[in-house]
Amino acid sequence: MKNTEQPPISGRYETRDPSAAPQRRGRKKKTKFNTTALLLVLVMVFGVIFGYSAYRLYSMMSEYHDSRERYSAVADSAISSAALAPTTAPFAVNPGESAAALQSAESSPIQVDFNALLQQCPDIIGWIYCEDTVINYPMVRGSDNDYYLHRFIDGSYNGGGTLFMDCKCNRDFSDPNSIIYGHHMNDGSMFASLKKYRNDPDYYGKHPTFYINTPTQNYRMDVFAGFVCDADSDTYTIGFADDASYDSWLARMISQSDFTTNVQVSSEDHIVTLSTCSYEWYDARYVVLGKLVPIG
Repeated sequence: MKNTEQPPISGRYETRDPSAAPQRRGRKKKTKFNTTALLLVLVMVFGVIFGYSAYRLYSMMSEYHDSRERYSAVADSAISSAALAPTTAPFAVNPGESAAALQSAESSPIQVDFNALLQQCPDIIGWIYCEDTVINYPMVRGSDNDYYLHRFIDGSYNGGGTLFMDCKCNRDFSDPNSIIYGHHMNDGSMFASLKKYRNDPDYYGKHPTFYINTPTQNYRMDVFAGFVCDADSDTYTIGFADDASYDSWLARMISQSDFTTNVQVSSEDHIVTLSTCSYEWYDARYVVLGKLVPIG
């Protein structure tokens, strides 16, 4: 007779072993405890990140507000308005027209008390103004191109820095190309509005000129080009070997422009390049170039 009794299945009764149950329950409790602890740590980490981000945002907004207030105070104390000159269409310089004739035809829309400004900061070289924009700032030139990156005209810390001329340029704008640097601030201050020449097809028609006042001469700056370039491009050339090299350089600048103008430039002219950060690629810059025309 065959034995019909089935042999026990290996491990069949081990799963019912009472001594094993507490171990499994203990492991479950340990897992639950670890999950709770992890969630608590994550909440604390995210809380710290949120708190730090909120602090940084508050600090940044406070810096923006402080910078605007300080520059507004300087403008209130140093400049006065004259009769506004038309800025809807820059006029071309007629051949043979003298500087005296230009000065009698137009004057700067603002008058600047440079005696007061130079007492505050001997590095002051001028004041730049563009009607219906935030650009209404003093300009300086330091001994290097770093000092005024995050300093106010009195040398104190300022997140927006100060508009400054390249230290290799002459203070009196006598170089063929004088370069002015300014930050692209997130609140639209300093030189952030320069990018509107690229992004808004109507912007040039509304803002074809800047005004630059200096201690010795006032100028109208007739914009003739604006484009994105590398920080180390030849856009930042200050002097040229000869007139032919300068003419060739001017032609290259115009060929890259995001807009077209009727402004005529040649090797006889002095120009200003306004430069700010741009973000199309690493170390990109947006530049706006204009011809200086002496005015009263």
